[in-house]
Amino acid sequence: MNALSHGITSKALVLTNESQAVYDKLRLEYVNRFQPQDGVEMDLVDDMVNARWRLRRIAIMQTAAFDLQMDKDEAELKKGFQQIDEPTRLVVAFGKLSNEGNTLQLLMRYETTYSRMYDRAMKALQQLQSKRSQAAESETYEELQNDPPAPEPLLLPAVKITPESPGEDEMIAKTLKEEMAAYSKDLMEKRQRPEPQLDGAE
Repeated sequence: MNALSHGITSKALVLTNESQAVYDKLRLEYVNRFQPQDGVEMDLVDDMVNARWRLRRIAIMQTAAFDLQMDKDEAELKKGFQQIDEPTRLVVAFGKLSNEGNTLQLLMRYETTYSRMYDRAMKALQQLQSKRSQAAESETYEELQNDPPAPEPLLLPAVKITPESPGEDEMIAKTLKEEMAAYSKDLMEKRQRPEPQLDGAE
């Protein structure tokens, strides 16, 4: 449905001397930028695209109107001026467009209209997307509130470490004491032995 609507809209909007490919590229950029989620948001995006497309056309038409008027004035200006610069030619063309016809006024009026259309569509789209975002955040919050509480951590009973047997420490101390006593006795006996004399000593 969106593709069909887009085809009808673009054919009604894009003139034969305008580029369909450029219009499609502009529309795709807006779709990628605003990410419409339904037909209503898509319509607002299309309104923005169409208003922007018309604004670009108005800008081209304004330029063409000035160029055309300056070309018409060229012969007359050559008769009245030996030399004239481009800004002066533009001022003369602007005066004639403003005073002798309503082309410039109409272009400026349409430019204002399309600018307002663009602003209204963007404001409406931003409001819709803001409400959608708030609704999504509210649903997420409610889901978190409804989640079951986390289980309490499992506490293991404390383990008290005690010696394997009550007399183990005393037994180790007694054994060390006996070994030290035997070592001291052996050392004393070695000191009391006479040193051997060397052969040939007097």
